[in-house]
Amino acid sequence: GFLSGRQAEMIREGATGWRSLSVTPPDTLRGLAFVASALALHLASGALFDRRVCRERFRRYLSLLGLALAGVALVQMASGTRLIYGFFRPLEVLDGSRSIFGPFVNRNHFAGYMLMVAPIALGVLAGATRRYRRRLGLRPNLRRCLVGLQSPEGSALIYASLPALAAVAALVASTSRGGLLAFVASLLLAGVVVRGRRRARVWLFPAALAAMAVFWFGTERIQTRFLASAREAPGRTIVWRDTLSRMGGLWLVGSGFDTFGSAMSRATAWALPKGATPWSEP
Repeated sequence: GFLSGRQAEMIREGATGWRSLSVTPPDTLRGLAFVASALALHLASGALFDRRVCRERFRRYLSLLGLALAGVALVQMASGTRLIYGFFRPLEVLDGSRSIFGPFVNRNHFAGYMLMVAPIALGVLAGATRRYRRRLGLRPNLRRCLVGLQSPEGSALIYASLPALAAVAALVASTSRGGLLAFVASLLLAGVVVRGRRRARVWLFPAALAAMAVFWFGTERIQTRFLASAREAPGRTIVWRDTLSRMGGLWLVGSGFDTFGSAMSRATAWALPKGATPWSEP
């Protein structure tokens, strides 16, 4: 059919006019400023950590920080506290005392941080192990290994094992399904990348620490979390399907950088099923 004059005018305006690539340009500018500041911090850190001694000192610091955060999280879980650091009440409260973990509002955020700290702590432990083995020499017997623990290299090995054990134990204790699966996937990826005799060494410490943590905390909690996936899956798939249905016109370039919250907040509210009430009856 023929186009009306108004339709033709709109087509010409759409073809020749400029449109913003973001639904909220202020959010996009704020996100770009954040990326720029993070890039500046990265460049400054690269210049600062150019020396090997600086990098090793920084890795030790992160390992000690992971040890402290893991200790806070484990003590919090054992004491059943509902406040972050014992003072701050989080806005997100899902299942009582277990809705927070350490300084984070939920177990998944904590597990994500431990996923970054654990490899660093394991790297520090691997370095201490190499220095300890050089101290022992070739083909040491059990007596030499035990006596070697009294040396400075042996003491450093014992101290280096604490952050790695705490990070892996706290990750297992969080029972974050995504965190545990990502940790296992990282071990498999490291085994694929590393070749030769070093492959067994890459798997040895993380697998041993994870086995110790699972044995200590028990497998019941982990099994309960993974068995709950089937029950929680329908609610998550509804969100995915609803999100995909609202992406009309945004498939190619999206809604703009750093605009996810603004774009999703414009979605219309869901309608309750017929006969349903907002709150379940006791």
